[in-house]
Amino acid sequence: MNKKLLSLLLVPLMLMPLMGFAYAHWSDRVTKQIKLHAGTVEVDIVRWHIDEINSYDVSCDGIVGIWGDYPIEQQPHYDPNVKYEVIIEMVRDADNQVVEIYITADPVFPGWTLWFKMLIHNKGRLSVQSDIHHWNWIGPEDTDPCWLIADYGQYPDDRNIPTYVDPDTGDRYEILDYSEALYDHDDTNNPDCVPPCTNFDHYLYYPDGTSRPTVGETTAILKPCQSLLLSERITFNAQPPPVGIGEYVQCHWFRLAKELGFKQYILDQPWSSFGWTKPTPP
Repeated sequence: MNKKLLSLLLVPLMLMPLMGFAYAHWSDRVTKQIKLHAGTVEVDIVRWHIDEINSYDVSCDGIVGIWGDYPIEQQPHYDPNVKYEVIIEMVRDADNQVVEIYITADPVFPGWTLWFKMLIHNKGRLSVQSDIHHWNWIGPEDTDPCWLIADYGQYPDDRNIPTYVDPDTGDRYEILDYSEALYDHDDTNNPDCVPPCTNFDHYLYYPDGTSRPTVGETTAILKPCQSLLLSERITFNAQPPPVGIGEYVQCHWFRLAKELGFKQYILDQPWSSFGWTKPTPP
């Protein structure tokens, strides 16, 4: 081979490593990646309490109430030989969180009262807003009604309390009195209560003992880990009953099914900006 030709072929081969070195030396980069994982709305019940109930021990066995997971008959502390006048059953989801509570009271009577409180906790990673509550009253029923099972938003919304109408006068007589109130947590005066805070007083009262205001049915905002207190009272009407109401009420069943809905709160307040600056050398 011609020596001059060989020299010309070797020149590009010698320059290639130098070109690679020059590229590596004269170029660089920084990178940034972002991962996005969509959250979901999730709420559960982290505490409940009966503040007042006046059921009798009608079976004279020294026991009035029992509570546990649904169905109560499968719980180890359930005694089939005991007649429980009050039964509270908790329904859990796939994460073992309580999402429903069933209360059975048998018997009730004029003047019977239940005052019940529970804490609804935002266990998800999105802020939520309380949605319209769906109520469903039924009764009087001749037989024990089943629990109402429905997907969110599918509860029939009927807030008409069972009412007896006097056939002679047309007067209406509500069988039950019902009231409810919602309270958010007093973060200002109780900043050290680790969420979800289960101290009812932090929702109901200011430090001086005065009552805190309620929040609206559709205006409460819960950030992740925050809770909302529901306080409700139901009373079997104890007013002098009109003639004929006995057959309408006695030995019959009534049921209140209530769904407290929550939806994603879209326009949440943004956080302040976060950043990092390279430290200044000493």
